[in-house]
Amino acid sequence: MVALHFRDLKCWQKARILSKEVYLATDSIRQFEMKDQLRRASLSIMNNIAEGFGRKGLNDKLRFYEYCTSSCYETESMTYLCEDLGLIETEQLFKIREMTVEVYRMIVALSQSMKARHNSDN
Repeated sequence: MVALHFRDLKCWQKARILSKEVYLATDSIRQFEMKDQLRRASLSIMNNIAEGFGRKGLNDKLRFYEYCTSSCYETESMTYLCEDLGLIETEQLFKIREMTVEVYRMIVALSQSMKARHNSDN
């Protein structure tokens, strides 16, 4: 089934949930820079999926999906510092990491599928 809107993409749906989890988990963090950066990184995943979906050319789409994967790495990386500083409960951190890896894998699979479909059309 071909997605008609970015909302139909499972990776966008999961990224939306991830962003919500990050926002909830960081609510009590007092260090503004840490809170803001982690929130922006997770939000970037969701928004770049949507923006990539709206691009017409394959290379444009893939570039935005690559931004998403980079933001997944950033989000995951920041959870380790949050853990080291005791800013977020361990259970929440593990949940965020697990979700981030899942979204990352979904975005990679989407990108690979699009490349394969493009190559088979040519």
